[in-house]
Amino acid sequence: MRSYLHIVTFIILNFIADCGARVHVVYQSIGETAHLTLKEHWNITAVKWRKNHNLIATVEKKKPVIKHPEKFHIHASDSSLFIHNLTVSDSGYYKAQTGQWEEDLIIYSLIVQEAVSKPVINLQSNSSSVCHILVKCSADGDTVMYICDPHQCTLTNATSTMVNMTVSYTDTGVFECTASNRVSTKKTSVHMMNSCPEKLAPTTTATIICIISIALFAVLMIWIIFFTIPGRKRKKQVRTPQNVSGIRPQNK
Repeated sequence: MRSYLHIVTFIILNFIADCGARVHVVYQSIGETAHLTLKEHWNITAVKWRKNHNLIATVEKKKPVIKHPEKFHIHASDSSLFIHNLTVSDSGYYKAQTGQWEEDLIIYSLIVQEAVSKPVINLQSNSSSVCHILVKCSADGDTVMYICDPHQCTLTNATSTMVNMTVSYTDTGVFECTASNRVSTKKTSVHMMNSCPEKLAPTTTATIICIISIALFAVLMIWIIFFTIPGRKRKKQVRTPQNVSGIRPQNK
């Protein structure tokens, strides 16, 4: 009966720990070394490290015992775990536990990825009154397509799932494709084809305001010249000499 209660208690404690433990996601590149620490629990002296519930190392009073020393290493002073020469198969859940009931101290989700390949750019002219270029950028089986003019690039289609790709156009006439994942970033640049028309200066708000101001000023000057000045001249011509001298004619 007592052993049965121990088993039930063990299951309940592990269920609570699994539900309440926060998972720390770590991305690493193939060939690198991952370092998984206990963070605030660094001073605990009795620790078990597991990968997907399989025991890989134990630490008792700062003395580590490791099942695969060519792959794993324990830093005795803080019981942190090193995983060397990473491969995709090293991806998984790693947890540090302590105590009789193996309470979870920390859980990691390790994701090992290959470095992204250098992207490939293909340019295709989409001729119209204004220069438009169809830009196709591909890397590791993923593809994005942009329509670019001399001022900006707009995404039109994407089949990207694992790789994030963007296309931009620089002032020096270069198309640049940037491909990235969680562990690496690579770029490819291509100069714009000579057949593309010259860049047109974009119409700005300041330019529009300037044109409107000039037009209003011109209208105001025309109104002054054709209406105000002739009106003043007509008033002067109406005045007679008698009115100017102030002498009224006498009746005989």
